[in-house]
Amino acid sequence: MSLRRRLYPLAVVLLVARLTLEMSDPLARLRAVSRLLVAVSVGLAAHALIVLPVALWLLTRRNPLAFLFGVGRALVTALASGDRCVCVRACVCAPVCVRCAFD
Repeated sequence: MSLRRRLYPLAVVLLVARLTLEMSDPLARLRAVSRLLVAVSVGLAAHALIVLPVALWLLTRRNPLAFLFGVGRALVTALASGDRCVCVRACVCAPVCVRCAFD
């Protein structure tokens, strides 16, 4: 990884710190950002826990919990493998996903 890509997170932190110090009321901005974070989290949770299971049940008449347990191994494998392990993903994830698809 290049030096430039390694410095991006530090640059973002320093930029946010500078802008925070220049604000007249940083606590007001923090409250606004925290409300946005809560709203996005609630929306994503509602989508994942209500909308997607209902859509799966309406379209396929399958139990969403049974479906989730069926693809659980593939989800864990996909979330556990990082972006940098392309060859590991090709060797590990493909057989797991195929096995879950046939189950």
